[in-house]
Amino acid sequence: MSSVSASPTSTLVTAQSSGITPVSLQVPNHQVQQDHVPFLVSKRSATWRYLQRVHQGGMVLYNTAMLSEMDLRRGYADEKMFLRATGRKATLDSKSPEETGEYSLLEVRQLPFNLDYIITFSSLCDMIAQVYEKLGTEDRAWTLTNMELFQKVDNRFKKILTVVSKELESMAREIMVDELNAMDPLGTSNDHDWEL
Repeated sequence: MSSVSASPTSTLVTAQSSGITPVSLQVPNHQVQQDHVPFLVSKRSATWRYLQRVHQGGMVLYNTAMLSEMDLRRGYADEKMFLRATGRKATLDSKSPEETGEYSLLEVRQLPFNLDYIITFSSLCDMIAQVYEKLGTEDRAWTLTNMELFQKVDNRFKKILTVVSKELESMAREIMVDELNAMDPLGTSNDHDWEL
């Protein structure tokens, strides 16, 4: 029988075998987190690579619906993206110059052309995946400070993953509903839209 109890500084692992006195081992929380980092890095790298392949078009999303480039362009229409970027929530969430701190000298120059969202996001996925892969190949031990910084950055990237995954799932849901309605034309005439 084994039990695990966690404290902020360490994890106490107690193991008891039949007829043998209990043995206690101190495993620092830092070591437990350090063992978790390579798994998290490989998982995030694979996720970003998967999103890159999806945004390149012609891939089945989560084995449910085929997302073509046309479907992605319809889902990420320029008007929809513009409204999202300039919407009320975006302006409420914008940070004041005092909150940006070290990024106050960062310049964002105007480009003479409009960026294609799908190509840009695919390139972003590739760059982030390369960063995670580079972190995964490091053989050095993670210091506590580096792990905390990694967790902060990873949490921000995780928010991006969550939003994009929800958008892709809604696109896949729309595609499946359209295909089901195309297979059953009587279902659409009765105002019984397929619910997924």
